[in-house]
Amino acid sequence: MVEMETLKQKLERILGMTLREKKMSQTKWNSLTTNTDKRHHWSEAQFNRKLYFLWKQLKDSVIALEIDEDKVSESERKLIELLLETYREANEGLLQSNNEDEWLSKQLGAWLNDQLHQGYTSAVIPDHIGPAHKLHQKMVPFLLICENIQDTVVSYGGLNKLMTSYFGGDIQLILLSESKQRKEWLILTEEHLITGGQEDKEEGEETEKELLSALCYGMYEVIASEWPGTFHISAAPVMDPISSLLSTVSLLRETAQLGRAFYVTEHIHLPWELQLERLIYSIPPEQRDRFIQEAEEYTGLYHDKEIIATLDAFFKMDCNVSETAKHLYIHRNTLIYRLDKFKQETGLDVRSFKDAVAVKLMLLLYKLTKTS
Repeated sequence: MVEMETLKQKLERILGMTLREKKMSQTKWNSLTTNTDKRHHWSEAQFNRKLYFLWKQLKDSVIALEIDEDKVSESERKLIELLLETYREANEGLLQSNNEDEWLSKQLGAWLNDQLHQGYTSAVIPDHIGPAHKLHQKMVPFLLICENIQDTVVSYGGLNKLMTSYFGGDIQLILLSESKQRKEWLILTEEHLITGGQEDKEEGEETEKELLSALCYGMYEVIASEWPGTFHISAAPVMDPISSLLSTVSLLRETAQLGRAFYVTEHIHLPWELQLERLIYSIPPEQRDRFIQEAEEYTGLYHDKEIIATLDAFFKMDCNVSETAKHLYIHRNTLIYRLDKFKQETGLDVRSFKDAVAVKLMLLLYKLTKTS
């Protein structure tokens, strides 16, 4: 199925003008179509020297494409009507379902944003808000942040289709926020993706985290190959949406913020991997500055990109020399030389636990200060 937004773009290119989206109540739309010249179809309306073409049918309202009447000829008018009508007839059932689901998605997203803006993280979703009736089961939450994108990139229909195919089952897609070049989506998928097949495993919690991490990396590859832009993904363990959705969204947003502050080249951000970073972030700025001043004799080394990359990899690989060398694609002796040089210049040996903790803290504080 051709995406609605793609069809709109093609129409704009053909006509050489922008088609404005205008939302109105079903009652007003019915009134406009009733009063329109009977030569034209029910899906077209005319009012105040403007033309309106039915674009999306929502629950109690419609979204129409608005054009100045004097900017289109009669033949162009008929072309628009024909293309839209043909599209609707070819995709009638799916189109109505997608429009309804998208409307509910935005409704729930607006409620979540309003509650979080007021500082609430434990309110229960009211039954009348969006797809609340579909959230009476435990689900796995993912936050997708899309940046540097065009208005029509990563549409509801396109993302819903892609994620349904990726997860192999039904998902709930909630639009949390959108601007000209940025969109934020909450993706809820069925619990069995995480719990299925784990009954006999002794370390289910660790397995769940590993699977969530793998799902995030796979999701990123699928999305990044489908659309241009910059994408960030965070995830959290299985939760109950009715009682925990607000706190979960807050956690996912905080996790994405922490990941981007401390690891600017990463795109996957997981809360259990950022516990120390969360603690560092909570330290008041004046306390951070005092710690950095006390370690001033070492901070000059953090301007060396090779040192930062080496230390980051070393800590990421749990201070394992062999694994770090593989990760950096360097010989083991080259890594040992770098670590020995760092020890010689700072007096700190990151192969010992005490010094490793100190260096890790200094590195995180330096990164946070640099991005603040």
